[in-house]
Amino acid sequence: MTPTCFSLTALDGQNLTAYCHEPVQHLRGGVVIASAMAVPQSFYTDFAAFLARQGYRTWTFDYRGIGESLQGSMRACTADISVWITQDFEAMVQHASDSLDGLPLYVLGHSLGGQTTPLLPSSKRVKGLINIAVGSGSIRHNHPRVRRSAPLLWYVLAPVACPLFGYFPGSRLGVLGDIPKRVFFQWRRWCLTPEY
Repeated sequence: MTPTCFSLTALDGQNLTAYCHEPVQHLRGGVVIASAMAVPQSFYTDFAAFLARQGYRTWTFDYRGIGESLQGSMRACTADISVWITQDFEAMVQHASDSLDGLPLYVLGHSLGGQTTPLLPSSKRVKGLINIAVGSGSIRHNHPRVRRSAPLLWYVLAPVACPLFGYFPGSRLGVLGDIPKRVFFQWRRWCLTPEY
């Protein structure tokens, strides 16, 4: 089963790269896989194919500035998480919902993808949400090992690396992955908020 690659137009006109995994048997519904922070859609390919074999039309997509939706240098990406939610993720959910002829649409949210699904303008189109590794980003709710290392990320690496490189160079640092600067700083703000 080969997924079909297509250009998804975000609500503000930005082109994103997405894939559709079409079931060969009776269509039971659809699943949008919403990625974790800095995780490209290619990470989910095998699982999307598995879901398609179960009868679910399954979509993966990359937010702007990430994976196959990166256009040009990551330094040039001006998006933040709010844009990812209201423009990119929202366009994917609308596209998926419109193509299902009334069949149920589910979101499988991995980490950030699960945290942001309830913030979608058209969240009512989503019949159910399956969350994988979705927890609070607040330091006080993290595992003790993460609580000890998080201040280094938020108070040293982020303020130094983002201005220097123009994005968060997580791949070079061995922390997370590469993340557009405004996305990273919005996420930092959220994670430093105790109520997150």
